[in-house]
Amino acid sequence: MSTDLAAFGLAEEEPQAPEAFQVLPENWPAFELFMACQQDWNYTPMGIVLGLDKAALLATMQMYQIPPEDQKARLNQVMLIVRGALEMLRKD
Repeated sequence: MSTDLAAFGLAEEEPQAPEAFQVLPENWPAFELFMACQQDWNYTPMGIVLGLDKAALLATMQMYQIPPEDQKARLNQVMLIVRGALEMLRKD
């Protein structure tokens, strides 16, 4: 692949390790739920990320047997994580 890139005057870039981050213990259940839905993003036809599919998120909450009385709070926590993820995805 380096040869192909060189033909166009480009150099192969070394992949960068992602930045490490901490998850507070009280946020861990929401983070686990977010990670369980990592394949459930909605996109525009042009490939722009819109957000997490809430129907998939709700189905995942049911699959994980999150009690109904906790689902609203967990949904709000996950939506905060999604907002942060969207800011990072749209940064470039």
